[in-house]
Amino acid sequence: MPAPEPRSKARRMKSPRTLLALLATTVACSAAPPPPSPPPPSPTAAAKPSARAPSDLPAPPAGLRLPRAVHPLRYAATLTLVPGDDVLRGEITIDLSLAEPTRVLWLHAEKLTVDEARIEAGARHLPLRVVPTDDGLLGFALDTAAPPGPARLVVKYRGVISAVDDHGAFREEEGGASYIFSHFEATAARRVFPCIDDPGVKVPWQLSLRVREADVALSNTRVLGEDEEPGGMKLVRFAPTPPLPSYLLAFAVGPFDIVDAGVAGKNKVPVRIVVPRGLAEKASFAAKTTPPLLGMAEAYLGSAYPYDKLDVVTIPRLSSFGAMENPGLVTYGARGSLSAPSDETPMFRRGFTATMAHELAHQWFGNLVTMDFWDDLWLNEAFATWMGSKIVEQFAPAWREDARRVAMTSYAMSEDGLLSARKIRQEILTQDDISNAFDGITYQKGAAVLRMFEAYVGPDKFQRGVRRYLDEHAHGNAKAADFLAALSAETSPEIGAAIATFLDQPGVPLVKAELSCEKGKSPAVKLSQSRWLPAGSAGAAESTWHVPVCLRYGAGPEARACTLLTTKTAELPLESAKSCPALVALKDDGVGYHHADPGKEALARLLGKPGTFLGLPQRLALLDDASALVESGALGSGDVLSLVPGLVAGREPLLERGAASLVARVRDVHVPADLRPRFARFVSRTFGPRARALGLLPKPGEDESITFLRPLLVSLVADRGEDPALLAELRALASRFLDDPAAAPLDVAGPALALAARHGGDRALFDRLREAARNERDERRRSALLEALTSFRAPALVDESLALVLEGGFDPRSAVRLFRQDERMLDRSLGYIEKNWSALVTRMPGEALGYLPLVFQGACDEAGRAAVARVFEGRVSEIVGAPRSLAQSLEAISLCVAQQKKLEPSLRAFLQK
Repeated sequence: MPAPEPRSKARRMKSPRTLLALLATTVACSAAPPPPSPPPPSPTAAAKPSARAPSDLPAPPAGLRLPRAVHPLRYAATLTLVPGDDVLRGEITIDLSLAEPTRVLWLHAEKLTVDEARIEAGARHLPLRVVPTDDGLLGFALDTAAPPGPARLVVKYRGVISAVDDHGAFREEEGGASYIFSHFEATAARRVFPCIDDPGVKVPWQLSLRVREADVALSNTRVLGEDEEPGGMKLVRFAPTPPLPSYLLAFAVGPFDIVDAGVAGKNKVPVRIVVPRGLAEKASFAAKTTPPLLGMAEAYLGSAYPYDKLDVVTIPRLSSFGAMENPGLVTYGARGSLSAPSDETPMFRRGFTATMAHELAHQWFGNLVTMDFWDDLWLNEAFATWMGSKIVEQFAPAWREDARRVAMTSYAMSEDGLLSARKIRQEILTQDDISNAFDGITYQKGAAVLRMFEAYVGPDKFQRGVRRYLDEHAHGNAKAADFLAALSAETSPEIGAAIATFLDQPGVPLVKAELSCEKGKSPAVKLSQSRWLPAGSAGAAESTWHVPVCLRYGAGPEARACTLLTTKTAELPLESAKSCPALVALKDDGVGYHHADPGKEALARLLGKPGTFLGLPQRLALLDDASALVESGALGSGDVLSLVPGLVAGREPLLERGAASLVARVRDVHVPADLRPRFARFVSRTFGPRARALGLLPKPGEDESITFLRPLLVSLVADRGEDPALLAELRALASRFLDDPAAAPLDVAGPALALAARHGGDRALFDRLREAARNERDERRRSALLEALTSFRAPALVDESLALVLEGGFDPRSAVRLFRQDERMLDRSLGYIEKNWSALVTRMPGEALGYLPLVFQGACDEAGRAAVARVFEGRVSEIVGAPRSLAQSLEAISLCVAQQKKLEPSLRAFLQK
């Protein structure tokens, strides 16, 4: 899956310091032949359901993983799928290898009802009983143990097609037609197939789908043939897959339109964009962009795309992920993948390209080589994030992917500052742990660590290490140690050990640098490291990493020095320096997973220095480091805000965006009430002239960097700068957009709608937004309308907005967006959740609800923290992933309270000048 949004596969809410992240923003395989058709059912072998495991049988295995004594060799399954129905019917044949005498065969299964089952072992049909459990397991018990050796289990069953979730098999309506889709990551294959639902079990699958004659049926592989069946049905038979884990199986059924995107890659694989009926014109950007992205991935990785086709299927509405890398059948939410050519904005084009590059990178990282278990999810997601960014940079150099990488690293470090943050390689003990692994730590931190070591060892050596890793484990599984061994073989043993210091402990290093120029000695930089922690944190700063430190002390390639900082303190000689440098700057090219503290005076001089010494990514990284130093209390907020006018004076759009984001991180609650007019004047004086000069709408031929800058500056000046004229213009634009969506591009109209609602939004505007959202078919526009409905501050309208979650007539996978109410309305949002909890658990997507506590991490007072704790602490155990979400939300609130006290004196002094 893609990265958690700003993709991510998770919707974690961002802290104020991550606004920059939000805005910066193989050889074809032959599979084993299918197993032969099973013999006809034997009445004596039919399964007899049992309500609970009989006392004479072994207890169900504990833990997330099933014993390996029963090992699948291949699966063959037939599903009957009728869009609009809420039941699927399946028959699965599992060829097994039994390592020891076996009385009970245990499989993963969830919400499946077995109608019939039989087993063949030792050339005999053996009677069995079905043993259901309450913890996601299904047992098949034998009267006498099956002997070691081959066996075959055949099961006929029924399952659920959900109208609420976007995991398992689920159905959606679009344009008056019904569709069925699947999504199995991480552990939802068991909702459709009784199987060993474990990424470490990687075997061939062969799927057949029984569907209506008029429907299109798609899966991971090519269609072998179609057979007509009675009742207007047909059976679509697909080729066997290469070895795959269960979570990568996929299917889609419905009256799709198919857009031919040509062929791609060394093997000229066919590429198709598959969309709900009537939406083909919105697939043009996807069709022209996807093939070249695949070719770029092949070129870097040195091997051909490893599957025989590439279909990209659009799912109308998603709530808990944005896209999924299923081999041969990538799925992608309509909000990020479909746009009429006239509505394509720079933000849409870049967003689609980044996510598709990520999913295509997964065809090697995750699909060709799959992590052995979820503790090594980073081998899939960090690598796909790192590789996807490389592809985007090659595809469109003008997009300045290097700047976006700085923003993504900032997002990860913000999350990593919490004591409740995970490690990249976190032990997995529960389903909660699996759900929580899809976060900024796995994706962005993992990718940033890879980039940091790539820069340190050199890109060629790193590429050889990556290729070695893929070659050694193709069509198999791998663990962290396998990649580290491959990379160390191409570099040195110390590199694998150094990377492990970032994988196996949480936190962000803080590296301090002090220039030392002593007479008779070469200039040197004294380095020290500790753990960066925000003010108010109860954490200890004693952690140590093996940090690649690369610094710059002048222009030109020779004015650069690197070392691996493995101890608390060290000294780095500047051997090429002919004299004492005036300045040194850590994180050359903006690369590094650590915060840098060059000292207050040096920071001001570095940020003020023209770009000949520091490139744009390094200056953006320094801005983020400055914000982190304020957050930790090492600098006052006034110290950093005083630098902002100089940063924007040069009219460099990316630097202006960074400076505006820096100001936006000073939250309303951090500004004392008596100083808010002064803060508004500072914002308006600093950014107002530029915002007004840019205007609300793009100008013909303008650079895309300006197009990206506009909504940020206009929103900042109108909202935090309290500019009445600009707010009036935005209200008028919002009204025109509601009359005619062609009045403004969505990148501008979305903020205009939200600001119009936030600042004086009344009943008339609320009613217009609600009706427009109900009638809107375009998912991108509908999302903007729903998010505007969460921006009202009038209590009665807030209550009505919340009521739309359950009673508004919206698909629940869209309605989850309505939880994100203004933080000032926290008490009303919590009251709604408390009152309607049972209905929410029953009627809303469970995976999305796991992130619900994070909606409230914007609170910044003890009463708010107590209210969040009171509402959720007795309830989060009902929702997978929610306990850690609550812990992170409560910690973020506590830190905000502490920082409010810490930041006020410096902010007051600055604003009163």
